[in-house]
Amino acid sequence: MQAAPIAWLAARATAEYADPASEVLRVRVAGLPPQEAAAVANAVAAATLDEYHAHNRTTQSLRRKDVENARDEVRQKLGKRRAAVAESARATFVMTNMIPRAPHLNQQGWADMEDYCRAMVRRRPTALYIVAGPTGQGGEGSKGQADTVGNGKVVVPAKCWKVVLAVENGTGSADDLGRVNSASRVFAVVMPNDQSVGHGWARFRTSVDEVEGLTGYKFFDRVPPDIIGPLKSRVDSEAVRP
Repeated sequence: MQAAPIAWLAARATAEYADPASEVLRVRVAGLPPQEAAAVANAVAAATLDEYHAHNRTTQSLRRKDVENARDEVRQKLGKRRAAVAESARATFVMTNMIPRAPHLNQQGWADMEDYCRAMVRRRPTALYIVAGPTGQGGEGSKGQADTVGNGKVVVPAKCWKVVLAVENGTGSADDLGRVNSASRVFAVVMPNDQSVGHGWARFRTSVDEVEGLTGYKFFDRVPPDIIGPLKSRVDSEAVRP
């Protein structure tokens, strides 16, 4: 069982739930002037809470107590959304964008990769196009192996994957298609959903082609094939600090 992938376009604001079950929201904003940062944070927070409440009311099969009683941290999002507009936030903070992940995966390897991506856009003007998702069934967390949580209503994935297309000087608009070239950086990871992950996300790098074979999805298909094809076949080898 797989969830549909969610695509994230990098901007400069990050919002995430510290604990959706208790409706505590944490918003972090980086790289913006104070007044603009406050406005973005307020807009994201308002949209997020509205969406969470609406979706929670209509998702009767996934009750709050099922989430609270599940093994490990079942309330982990697939990605930390950088959203500068309310519409983007509303597309992210929903129950269908949460999966059960092993603590070491979520807090170490996956978090390290998210930090790396944030650092990329801070160092130079870059737009990141990111797609992430789960695959397979059966993971292992701090309380042992599980195929499902929440009284069998939520599948525990076997692996989590992410693909990233970095567009230098990207703006997040359709014009970015013309900015992708043979030198553009594309990288991907597939991480097991268990406690073996640890820090050092780069050791899980693979090609986007491999992720496509694993999932059946096609990524970045609006980029001309003669450009994106070779990029997707490569395994990224850029030096990454542990």
